[in-house]
Amino acid sequence: MLNSFNAIIFDMDGTLVDSEGAWVRLNSALVAKFGDGKKLVNTFGMPAIESARTIVQFHKISLTPEEFARQQHEAIIEVYRDGIELMPCAKDAVISAHSQGLKLAVATSSRRELLDAFLEHQQFFRDVFLITVTGPEVARGKPAPDIFIETAKRLGVAPSECLVFEDSVFGVQAAKAAGMYCAAIVDERYNKREDFVGVADEVFGSLCEYVRA
Repeated sequence: MLNSFNAIIFDMDGTLVDSEGAWVRLNSALVAKFGDGKKLVNTFGMPAIESARTIVQFHKISLTPEEFARQQHEAIIEVYRDGIELMPCAKDAVISAHSQGLKLAVATSSRRELLDAFLEHQQFFRDVFLITVTGPEVARGKPAPDIFIETAKRLGVAPSECLVFEDSVFGVQAAKAAGMYCAAIVDERYNKREDFVGVADEVFGSLCEYVRA
């Protein structure tokens, strides 16, 4: 499959790093502290401010979305600084792509500070990712294609030359809207394979399936 592409773009949260569980625990604690304490509304794959706005509205939280987002950021940055766990076969997938001479990039809805905190603990990733683009650096978040279009531009490749790995429907929709080939990575804790049928070009149960393919 890699012979068809000149670049691979990886999402970060839920694709390279196992951050979704940390976000669920963090948001549940904040909802218990500031809101109604009910089961957390699903904001999987949303840009940070949209996630904050949805949680604030759904759980009747006594903070503005911006204030809630600051609470989220202060808590999650400590998780990343402590060294967040990689998703299964994430490093193997990056090594495989790098060994074949492909241009590699990260396109994440997260802030630059989170991405940098992750890369602090990952020397190999720092060395091989030519380009990293974060959500606040583009006008519109996923599912709009802006972040992927900008990443391809910085890589110096056409969108049609890019393979994207994403773990959310919003992310897949963004990649497809940018004119890229997109493989969805399913994490059965938070989504299902059928969520991506008719949306993604390919669906893998994990990056391990891709590495073995």
